[in-house]
Amino acid sequence: MSSRHLNLEGGQYELSGFDVNIRVRRTGAIFSNLRAARYFCRELKKYEDEHAGKEFGSHVDPASFYFFAAITASVATLETYYNALIEDIKLEKGMIELLEKADLMTKFYWLLKLEGKAPIEKGKEPAQSLKDLLTLRNCSVHYRPRWDDDAVESRKLEEQFRGRNIETSPLFPDNMPFFPYRCCSHAYAEWAIRTVEDFLKEFAQRKGLEIKWLQP
Repeated sequence: MSSRHLNLEGGQYELSGFDVNIRVRRTGAIFSNLRAARYFCRELKKYEDEHAGKEFGSHVDPASFYFFAAITASVATLETYYNALIEDIKLEKGMIELLEKADLMTKFYWLLKLEGKAPIEKGKEPAQSLKDLLTLRNCSVHYRPRWDDDAVESRKLEEQFRGRNIETSPLFPDNMPFFPYRCCSHAYAEWAIRTVEDFLKEFAQRKGLEIKWLQP
């Protein structure tokens, strides 16, 4: 405990009997990631509109930059939000370390389970969309170069997304692999952000909290 003096108009007053050291937990990176994802998504839309109909060339590269930045920031929103929430749950160190080794969906599953809340079913929406998004993000951050005439992984990924009917990029020819080229569209980036938002809304509803920064 300590005391400090507070200067106000009319005199000086002594403040005592409380701890004047104030701690502030910074959580800005959580919603900054979501804002960044939305920004890159908007920029990708503008870039597609500006270059629509042009012959394929190196000018399409920024579309990839915007796309991969958008999906990476989208998933980072979930990762940073989990890190903030896990601090509020009093768990044994061993349990926390065990959760750290789990995949992202499993982490959110246990955040609800440990509080006696109904977890989000992994085989249903919005968990299924998040699973597909994580696959796409992981293909990006753990990318391994492949020859275009041996794009087996790309074809598997395209088949995984076929039922979603999401428009591919108009800037890449149809004969180019789905990943890492034709998937780089505004439509896919927008879907990624919506997937994260829908998952967090469902999570918040089950947990009984409000996530104000989810608003655009």
